[in-house]
Amino acid sequence: MKDNINVTVENLKVIESTENQDIINCNNSYDSTKKESSSNDGETISEKTDSSTLNSPSSTVVDSTEEYTDPRAKYSQGRKKLILFTIAFAGLIGPIGSTIYYPAIKVIEKALNTTSYMVNLSVSSFMVTMAVMPLAWGVFSDVYGRRKIYIVSLFISLVAGIGSALSNNIYLLLIFRGIQGIGCSSVNSVGAGTISDVFFQEERGSAMGVYYLGALVGPAVGPILGGIMTDYIGWKSIFWLLAGISIISFIMIYIFLPETKIPPPPGEEEPKKSLNPVKPLAYLRFKNIRLVICMVCLIYASYYSINIGLPSDYGDKYHFNSTYTGFMYFGVGLGNVLGSLYGGRYSDFMLKRSQKKLTLRKNGSAQIPSEGRLKSIIPGLILFPLGLLCHGWSVNFVWPWFIPFISQFVVGFGMMFVFSSTSTYLVEQFPENSAAIMSVNNFSRFTVSTVAITVYQPIVEVIGTGWYFTAFTCMSLIAALGTFWVYKRGQAYRMKRKPWCDQEVVPMEEIKIDKNEKTKEVINESRNNDCDELTENVNNDISEIKSFDKEQITLSSINNIPNDENQNFK
Repeated sequence: MKDNINVTVENLKVIESTENQDIINCNNSYDSTKKESSSNDGETISEKTDSSTLNSPSSTVVDSTEEYTDPRAKYSQGRKKLILFTIAFAGLIGPIGSTIYYPAIKVIEKALNTTSYMVNLSVSSFMVTMAVMPLAWGVFSDVYGRRKIYIVSLFISLVAGIGSALSNNIYLLLIFRGIQGIGCSSVNSVGAGTISDVFFQEERGSAMGVYYLGALVGPAVGPILGGIMTDYIGWKSIFWLLAGISIISFIMIYIFLPETKIPPPPGEEEPKKSLNPVKPLAYLRFKNIRLVICMVCLIYASYYSINIGLPSDYGDKYHFNSTYTGFMYFGVGLGNVLGSLYGGRYSDFMLKRSQKKLTLRKNGSAQIPSEGRLKSIIPGLILFPLGLLCHGWSVNFVWPWFIPFISQFVVGFGMMFVFSSTSTYLVEQFPENSAAIMSVNNFSRFTVSTVAITVYQPIVEVIGTGWYFTAFTCMSLIAALGTFWVYKRGQAYRMKRKPWCDQEVVPMEEIKIDKNEKTKEVINESRNNDCDELTENVNNDISEIKSFDKEQITLSSINNIPNDENQNFK
């Protein structure tokens, strides 16, 4: 019996030793888990804070671990410039395809033996497809990638340009102009997505300015080329030129442009995205997006009203031929180019200056919300209305031709100061769906512009250009008040309004933008408490299990004692 009892005691000691070792191992394991949690905590807080401040609500969240590097870092400055130049050149095809056509309207009317109304319909068919198709191109590029969309759309533009040049009646021209709008419209939305893929946030304002530079050289050069080519070569040469630009852009993209669409971080699956081309319109349900786009639409519609009115204004009132009328577009085009260059740089400058002020005020690192960029539109909102009013009344009273010419320059310069900042702001709200958000912007502004150029002539015949552009000036300034609200209240609105389409929203109870350090302490303390509580629960569970094992072994040992010894023991 003593031997059996001794064996039982020895078993109990072994169990006790094993229990202590298991508890020590468990504690060590959870201590290491706590250390890993605390080391990764700063990274997690940084990601959440970044996504709710500077790029909120859907900024590109970049994992700061060693295993993942931001794909934008792989592009050298030279490669970035080459990509930017390529998409800027490809961006010529849409704007130049619309403005190069204006000086030839009267000539085409006579050549095809049709009416001015039917020729204007060919302008409208191009504008309608330019407005609608960016929705589809933007969605497709976010799913299939940027490069494929560029190649397919530019091939369509090439075929439509050749078809327009070979058209011998107005109905064929209407069809091919509509198809040409389909092909030309992709760069307007997908180009902004490419910039978001390649450039970091602090570089995007300047990059967006250069990108728009390519798109706005069209309004500057297109009418001049159109007027000269119509007078000296013939109106069909216009469409052969557009076909040539399409094939050059196609070759440049095929050779120089890689696929820039950003893949998901390692270990994460890319979220499924819908191919519904109407789905991007859901972005308009957000007040900050809606207010900014509303102002952009009115400014762009007034700009296109100037473009559509110049042939009749200078042709009928100043008696200019197609060549001289084309040169009158140079004022607004030059303003677009300079405004795009300096507007983008000024936007980045204002964002960095606001960042510096906020950092000094908080005595540490801090990030300015993307609404800080909207402050840079103020010079544009001063210059644009002044130029618009001066143009309207100078043409109305037939003042000397250089007065509306200078006014158009001011309009173009002020407009691009606004567009450089607003376009960058929209992209920063949804950088992972940047092409889709820009397609909404393009759809909205081209739709409103199509309506404006359709009703321009009937309204001007009744009230004159002075009152027409005065009305647009007032509407643009009223819409600018909405953008001012976004500048002041947009960040707070983004923090309260959710869900943000397909983007994952960070819970508000874990984020306090003005108290980053306190937020980190609160979450650190919460995590530490959770780990301590979990460790204590595991220790208790192990103790209970070991206690149960002791009882089972003791009973088993006693049952193994012979019956006679058991009786003696009793």
